[in-house]
Amino acid sequence: AGFLLSDCEVSSCEKLVYQIRASDRPCCVGIDYAETRQGGLLATLKALVNAQLVKPVRILLLARDGGEWWAALSAKDASCEALLEGDATSGPFLLPQLHDSELERQKAYLLALETFANVIGVTPVKHLPNLDDSHFSRPLYIQMAALMALRGERPRSAEALQRAVVNHEKRYWGRILSLVPGDNGEYERQAALLMTLATLSNGIATERSIERAWVVAGERKSDLRRIFLALSSLYPDRQGLQGLRPDLIGEALVAQSLLASNGATLLDVAI
Repeated sequence: AGFLLSDCEVSSCEKLVYQIRASDRPCCVGIDYAETRQGGLLATLKALVNAQLVKPVRILLLARDGGEWWAALSAKDASCEALLEGDATSGPFLLPQLHDSELERQKAYLLALETFANVIGVTPVKHLPNLDDSHFSRPLYIQMAALMALRGERPRSAEALQRAVVNHEKRYWGRILSLVPGDNGEYERQAALLMTLATLSNGIATERSIERAWVVAGERKSDLRRIFLALSSLYPDRQGLQGLRPDLIGEALVAQSLLASNGATLLDVAI
């Protein structure tokens, strides 16, 4: 099984298909965030079709949902249309809830609590929250609740959990940037703005590519480089700065930013 860890250029796709063909074995290729990697996916499919492989190859796409991108994919490349519209293609399939019962959720919570405590170097708390709410069927919410519990916080709703984790990240950005003399509160706000732009843009390749959006959002160009370099070291992409992930946390950050006074301007410049 092979995982394409970053944006797949045509040359990389051809190399991948060459390796699959040379192995002469059945193969599975998993592509995460597939909705953002359609170009690489189509290039890989085209190369696989042209290779006329003997052994079967299965491609597994992981995405937040099927959505319009999946319905429109086959029309983007004529050489892949027959494959994507034919019997070889199935789905999309909705993944079932991982933790159906409260007992399963409690086990997952205690495991997350112990794991986080060992990494952080603290004693696990004895607190066991009520995990009845439907959002706790998703592992990320259980993990967020465990992490916040170790910090002495008890947010219970889905929105409150997301907000607590985002605020934790914001304080972290502020502390990292506080190594540079200046207004720490301002650094935290600027970091949140840049991470919002990176999340809305599905990553920022270079500092220059975001300059216009940064200035239109009301910031000084002279501040951008310091913020960009610091955050790129925390969230590196194949090139530049990655958006905030997992998506649920990234969306919570975007929502907070768009609800601010300049939210409409921020959304407009990102689009």
